[in-house]
Amino acid sequence: MLTILLRLREMQIVTAVIIGAGRRGQAYASYATVVPKKFRIVGVAEPFKVFRDQMVAEYRIKEENAFETWERVVDLEKRIADVAIICT
Repeated sequence: MLTILLRLREMQIVTAVIIGAGRRGQAYASYATVVPKKFRIVGVAEPFKVFRDQMVAEYRIKEENAFETWERVVDLEKRIADVAIICT
């Protein structure tokens, strides 16, 4: 948490993976449109393809960062974001 606060203070972009792209996930992700110079959605984990695809399109998420389950995010060898926002 301290790292994130320091990044915000230094005006660095905090990146996030949304876990669960339903209404709650969409609501939390929308913050990225309010402060795009501070917060960016770079990944999504969602079992329902329609919600996952919607998030990919809206936030220009790379296809390789769109997952069907949260477990696939955890199993990655390389970290893709600063934080994971759990919205299940």
